[in-house]
Amino acid sequence: MKKNIPISSNRERQETCLENNCNSSLYLARHLTLDYYDCDSKILHDQDLLEKTLIESAKAIWATIINSNFHEYEPQWVSWVVVLSESHFTIHTRPEHWYAAIDMFACGDMEFEKGIELLTEVFKSKRVELVTDLKRWLATNFDNKWDKKIVLTKDANNWEKQFNESNAWWIASSVDIYGCDPSSIRDADWIKNYVRELCNLIQMKTFWDTEVVHFWEDEKVAGFSMTQLIETSLISWHFANATNVAYLDIFSCKYYNPQEVADFTVRYFKWKYYKLNINMRDDK
Repeated sequence: MKKNIPISSNRERQETCLENNCNSSLYLARHLTLDYYDCDSKILHDQDLLEKTLIESAKAIWATIINSNFHEYEPQWVSWVVVLSESHFTIHTRPEHWYAAIDMFACGDMEFEKGIELLTEVFKSKRVELVTDLKRWLATNFDNKWDKKIVLTKDANNWEKQFNESNAWWIASSVDIYGCDPSSIRDADWIKNYVRELCNLIQMKTFWDTEVVHFWEDEKVAGFSMTQLIETSLISWHFANATNVAYLDIFSCKYYNPQEVADFTVRYFKWKYYKLNINMRDDK
């Protein structure tokens, strides 16, 4: 970054034991989650400015914007999602705590630092923490190298306890699913039905219609992308037709069981194996 913005890195996130075996040439996308602290609370409650800022930050990293949507929660929280040709940006604000959670997911060689810097300036944030920097990767030719079909994070039985005892505001989980049934990830109605069934399973109330958009310009990442605003935040999906890999993200201020989500999802899309990451997001 050009400016001396105080960004700390939280490396205590729970990662799979197979990360060291990944080949960087197989990375499909980069996925960043960031916490912005000590922001201007008025800015975090300004819907128009939030939309403009997210769009400008997407442009700053050279992303292609498709559309955007938002939902306002009581008493004053706001969630915005910007759908990109390369994936998505989201923001979830807690103005009463001068805090915002940012999610940046994009394929290609993006200049994320420019987007981070722009958000920092607009929010007038005094501290930014890089919570995760994940490589969401392609699983081509990995079938013979993996002994385990299910890959879990550490302390899988303690997630709810951690969520409650840490007073976390949100729980975020990422599920990368490999070897999906090709027809299922190419069927928009099948994907929309999945969202309905998933939300019923984890008891999440949806807002607005499920949005499913197909991207095709780059064969490497061609496939559907899905976003769904929920009462407690956001669900998003990205499907790669070239490798039959699917990438699910759920961000919620209400606790849900990530293992339950993963088990349901891999059955629905007729999986071979998956990778699961979980993070607790708070104001610490």
